[in-house]
Amino acid sequence: MSDILTQKQENFITDVFQDVKPSLAYFNHYNCKSLNVASAAATRLLKVVKVQARLHQLRSQLAERAISDKVMPELERKEVLSEIARARFGDFANKDGHLDISGKDKLNNAALAELKTTKWEGGKEGRAKSLTTTIKLRDPIAAIKELNLMDGVYELEKRNVYNDIKVLVVREELKQLPSPDIVERGK
Repeated sequence: MSDILTQKQENFITDVFQDVKPSLAYFNHYNCKSLNVASAAATRLLKVVKVQARLHQLRSQLAERAISDKVMPELERKEVLSEIARARFGDFANKDGHLDISGKDKLNNAALAELKTTKWEGGKEGRAKSLTTTIKLRDPIAAIKELNLMDGVYELEKRNVYNDIKVLVVREELKQLPSPDIVERGK
């Protein structure tokens, strides 16, 4: 039995993949006289290994595409981590040190770990009022470390350390060899 699908089989699979009822897909592509016959034939066709394999392949491709659409590309991840690493309190405050984001076309939201505003009213006849805004930024050192991991910086250091150990081991082995004046020359 050939692993190659006929054009009718491929059309049937495409319809089934696009959520057309198998009996209707079979009816449309195989010119059946009745839906009852098409239903029984579609059931048999769906049990054929190469048809199942093709449906599985299409579903896998769809799942991979859905996953890749949700995964943040490496460049985008690096941009976000760079924003976190470069963020400063001054990005969110005015020259007096008060929170002020007016006039800023883009706020570095990636760097914000917490933004909390507390309102307090009290005192005599409720005249005393206070509004406190607390801002907490993400750790820039952690962002830099993550960027270094993505770029393989630590892997290079690890390899250098490994190579240094290897060199030390070789030197130790050389120390254990007899000195050249003791070694007998080949006859």
